Amino acid sequence: MRTRQLPGAAALAAVFWLLAPGVRAAEPDPWAKEPADVRERMIELSDAEVAGEIAPEEVEELTKYWATHLRRCPMNAVESAHYSIAELHLQRGNAQAAAADLQKLLEANPSPELRTVTQFNLGELYRRRLNDATSAVKHYRQVEGELRPQALHYMLAALSETGKPEQAAKLLEELAAGAKEKGEQLALLHRLARLYRQFKMEDQALAVYQRITKEFTPADIQQICDAVVREANDTIQKIAALRQKEEDEAADRLEEQLHRRARSLRLTQRWDELKAFNDAVNKGLEKLHGTEPPREEQERKANP
Repeated sequence: MRTRQLPGAAALAAVFWLLAPGVRAAEPDPWAKEPADVRERMIELSDAEVAGEIAPEEVEELTKYWATHLRRCPMNAVESAHYSIAELHLQRGNAQAAAADLQKLLEANPSPELRTVTQFNLGELYRRRLNDATSAVKHYRQVEGELRPQALHYMLAALSETGKPEQAAKLLEELAAGAKEKGEQLALLHRLARLYRQFKMEDQALAVYQRITKEFTPADIQQICDAVVREANDTIQKIAALRQKEEDEAADRLEEQLHRRARSLRLTQRWDELKAFNDAVNKGLEKLHGTEPPREEQERKANP
């Protein structure tokens, strides 16, 4: 639908509004066709896919959307042009050309955030569109930060879909050996055991489960959970101090940080830590905001 042209003063006000830092943060790519909430919805569905909590009709919606769209992050006008070129190639059914243009962008040495998002997009293109598991894994392995859990999930999917469980197992072994946190290592070993069970390799699965029981004790689990509880409580204390000083914007950012941390624990399937973390966050924020417990908790207490 065609919109009317704004008169002079209103048009100028709109320009200043679009240039406001807060708006740039909310809409990192002002040239994107679809609204930011549409892209966010698709990212939420991707998270649900990784966590195994997505309905078949949503899988279809997800697959259709990412067939012609790319993940985005803050970028300049030239970088956005590269992304738009790649998306246009995808819309025309030429995934190879899309991958080639994203590769050109990598060669231009973009910011670390854009580099890791681009590596993720290349992994997705090679896995979903070009059926090239080797290239997909190569790019997924370069992904860091918040996209890493999804990259790991899709990396394993790329190998499993091509009937290469041995390579997927080798990758998980490498990642577990190099894990920086004990909770991450434990989650990777559980994923390795489930991979073996998926491919009816019971002896190998049994060996991994036995390894877990020998290398991890209840005390280790408690220590791992205590660490995330301290992390949650420390962050909530900082939020409380900021609220007292009426620095609400900084406090809001820390609350969002808590959300991202919980999301990361969920996507990496670190279930013991996730429960401990969420319990600490809910208790702390309830006390901080003076809110009532969630309805589900009230109902549980009323009907034990």
